Amino acid sequence: MLQPTPESPIDRRRFRQLALACVGLATVSLTILIIEQGWGVLGRLSAIAGSAQVVGKWLIFVGVKQDNPSGFGPWGIAYAIFMLDLLLALVLNSFLPQIERLPYAGPWLVRTRERAGRTFAGYPKLRRMAWSGVALWVLLPLPASGAVTGSFASRIGGLSRFAATLAIAVGSGLNCALFAGMAQWLGASSQELLDNWKVTVASAIVAILLMWWAWRRLVKHLREDN
Repeated sequence: MLQPTPESPIDRRRFRQLALACVGLATVSLTILIIEQGWGVLGRLSAIAGSAQVVGKWLIFVGVKQDNPSGFGPWGIAYAIFMLDLLLALVLNSFLPQIERLPYAGPWLVRTRERAGRTFAGYPKLRRMAWSGVALWVLLPLPASGAVTGSFASRIGGLSRFAATLAIAVGSGLNCALFAGMAQWLGASSQELLDNWKVTVASAIVAILLMWWAWRRLVKHLREDN
């Protein structure tokens, strides 16, 4: 596994500035929510954070339900997941070696690093692209992809902490925006689609087939070594 590029004073300063900006944004966002909705919002945000680790970005589609337990729409859930990914990337890229030595989280992170290494090794083109490869790793629904394994993939690709966190932020932000946009469109069009079930079924089948074909082509392309 490659080690991250030795940090220059400029990279160190950039990472520190990025971390302060992200923590500040998260603090302001959380403060506004608490003022508007009360302290109970912390429980709902915790549920979103925990559920996102299981179902990933698909959780955003829960936001189109009027009675969804989170109380947030698709864009609200997407923003919460994006901020979670960003904060995870900051913590992991800052303290990965130390966290891996912790009693309970450490062994899990070591297994995750090994899994990320094996999976990332199966995509030579992603490894060669380094920064954009990590951003695509987080953006695309590849096996074992996400902010946590994206942090390990960044170390495997030799990225600095600043470059790694920025790549994860770009990949996660685009991914969340894509899912939120899809959820918003489906929510706005759901009644029209339900009124004509034949069109709905036919459209769903065509969309699934096209997505499956594009997915297979993309994975094959990324796995090619030339």
